[in-house]
Amino acid sequence: MLAETDATGTLQAQYVYGAGLDEPLRMVRGGVTSYYHADGLGSVVGLSQSAGALVERYAYDVYGTPRITNAGGTVLTQSAIGNRFLFTGREWDAAPELYHYRARYYEPWIGRFYQRDPIGLDSEDINLYAYVFNNPINGVDPFGLSFIPSLQGPPFVIDLQPERPAPPLGDPIPQPSLVPPGDAGQLVGPTILTTPATPIGGSRQCASQGVERASQEKGKGRDRTPSKGRPGSSREFPKEGGRQIRDYGPDGRAIRDIDYGHSHGAGDPHVHDWNWGKPGQERGRGRPPRPGEIP
Repeated sequence: MLAETDATGTLQAQYVYGAGLDEPLRMVRGGVTSYYHADGLGSVVGLSQSAGALVERYAYDVYGTPRITNAGGTVLTQSAIGNRFLFTGREWDAAPELYHYRARYYEPWIGRFYQRDPIGLDSEDINLYAYVFNNPINGVDPFGLSFIPSLQGPPFVIDLQPERPAPPLGDPIPQPSLVPPGDAGQLVGPTILTTPATPIGGSRQCASQGVERASQEKGKGRDRTPSKGRPGSSREFPKEGGRQIRDYGPDGRAIRDIDYGHSHGAGDPHVHDWNWGKPGQERGRGRPPRPGEIP
């Protein structure tokens, strides 16, 4: 949403966003400019105005029930300056007290969605009303469809390779090195930068929301990695005895895995292609990598 108008078409408010999903930066309403401040989960925790004075604060319980206060600490029933973005950066409708998560509405008081998940069991949760596997501290669901690991974590330094989408099948996967500041040369964690950052001394300093941190959900006696992710991204997951790089397509669904540390008779590393047209067989059998597919 870039702007709001009333029934006559008169402009009421305008918004500016950052490079991240659900990352409001600035609101202009009634000629007054307000600036957003967010935490590591992407939840708005305050708004300040041009002089830097904080005008409203926002706090939440674990499932996102908001508590709004003004600069003096007085509790408000709704934003006095017309702010509509709260928990995980999503729109809050104060009248029914619901969040709009694109595909459906979410009720924070009971920690569940009002509607069934439109993608059904493809969300990898048998409870079609649950919010992020009942793990709201470590995940978000900006589309109202499935769990995505939150973007929390310490700053990282990443090389100057620009962010690129997941490559077509057959092309090498970009693997920029991510290292904690001061530990040059140590490869760690995920391998994709979600938000371009400012060059600092020949490298990019990536703030906590600039790196997707992979998480693992334990289930059915094996490691589970999300079959849905940020559209067009590549992410690395630790696996028992090795690691896995998963590419996500334009719709956010997995399209290819590259597995390291085991063979399945297809070599180490080997590749699994995803085919979402085969229910129950979406992840294909392991195959040897094609020439040039793995750097």
